[in-house]
Amino acid sequence: MSIKSPDIKGESEKSEDLSPLLSDKERLARNTRFLVVLATGLALAGGFRQAENCSEEEKPLIEQKEVKKSPEKHKRVEDDKYGVINMWHPEHEGTLNEVVVFVHGHRTANSPISSDLAWKRYHNLQEQFKESGRKALFIASDSPINDAGNARDMYRWERTSPKRKSVRELIAIAKGDLKIENMDPHAPITVIAHSGGYSTAAAWSEVKDVKNIILLDALYGHFEHFHRFVRGGGNLSLVSTKRRRGSLRRSRRFMRRYKKMRGVKYIESPYSHGSLPRKYIKGLLQSGSKKNLRLKRRGK
Repeated sequence: MSIKSPDIKGESEKSEDLSPLLSDKERLARNTRFLVVLATGLALAGGFRQAENCSEEEKPLIEQKEVKKSPEKHKRVEDDKYGVINMWHPEHEGTLNEVVVFVHGHRTANSPISSDLAWKRYHNLQEQFKESGRKALFIASDSPINDAGNARDMYRWERTSPKRKSVRELIAIAKGDLKIENMDPHAPITVIAHSGGYSTAAAWSEVKDVKNIILLDALYGHFEHFHRFVRGGGNLSLVSTKRRRGSLRRSRRFMRRYKKMRGVKYIESPYSHGSLPRKYIKGLLQSGSKKNLRLKRRGK
């Protein structure tokens, strides 16, 4: 029994024979649909070919969200409680990552030491901050006037006086004056203290967001507060000058507990007490090392 294949030609001829039976309106609609499909296909093929041949610059770019860039800004303000405050931040994109506060030594009512002198003349703070490359809010304010009589009374004044300086309040003033709106309220804080600024650093060591303290020949007392700061996980950098034997002796005694402890850095410097901020601030801000260092004079 043989199976005959279907007569395709015959079927085609039958369908062609039906075309005369279509009305003019139906024939026109069918041809229109065909032309629309054909034109759409040709347009798509041409678009793909053009996209392949065009240069990278001519290709449409994916729309990207523009990142706002904040320019470098410095401002000097005078406050009834904090005296002269110099504040600065570098040019940056996005948000600032941290806060760095510099505290110079104790002063008296007749002392020439001030935030202005530290900022411009003595220590070139803005230049050092800029060269450190840190994406931070930098602040230097006047230290309290030391009318307390001695350092211990000064520390007590820093903790109890209505005019005592709060690092959080100081940062809030700077953020307001520089119009910084999107900074993390709990950004890590680095406190740099020179000389008698240690009393302020000791008081601020108890603030939760203070993560780093740099003492530039500034370990004259309140050792228990700095011990507690280190044991609590804080990073401490201690620079002592070899030109002050009492200061050097206290620093070495303090460091006996932390010779191999991560997070503690120790430097013995040949430079004078007054020149330490100018010599070390930039380098300490740039350095991520936690090793103890002992700098010696060349040839000795």
